[in-house]
Amino acid sequence: MAATAARRIALLLTVVTLLLVSLAPWGPIETRSFEHLSPVVYWGFNAFLILLGLGSFATAYRLWSGNTDALLVAVVAGVLYIAVYGLDLAGIFPTSPDAMPPLLFAIEVVDTALAVVLVVYSYWVWNRANPHRGRGETRTS
Repeated sequence: MAATAARRIALLLTVVTLLLVSLAPWGPIETRSFEHLSPVVYWGFNAFLILLGLGSFATAYRLWSGNTDALLVAVVAGVLYIAVYGLDLAGIFPTSPDAMPPLLFAIEVVDTALAVVLVVYSYWVWNRANPHRGRGETRTS
């Protein structure tokens, strides 16, 4: 069961990541200007998003290959996606003088919902695959 669920999670993580990739700056969806941000902040944030995307693809590959140890990494990735979209949807970071385009808003809302499902499902599968971890039980030699 865990291997099949891991493949479902891999597909879900790939969809979440592809939706993020569709929001690349200067693309047809993300049209807001961030010229007011310092280059360090702008490129630092973009580097974070690139690493999140690449790490997510690597995690999806590991999950697809049957590595259930990557389930907790999927949880962390999902939490990071929720944080990124939550900060943007709340208008906290990154800010822009331009209004958020409706398609961008819709994609961020859908991707946030998918990331929540990713976190909950990944943690549930991990917890079922590792019933003794995290419950205060210890092993004896």
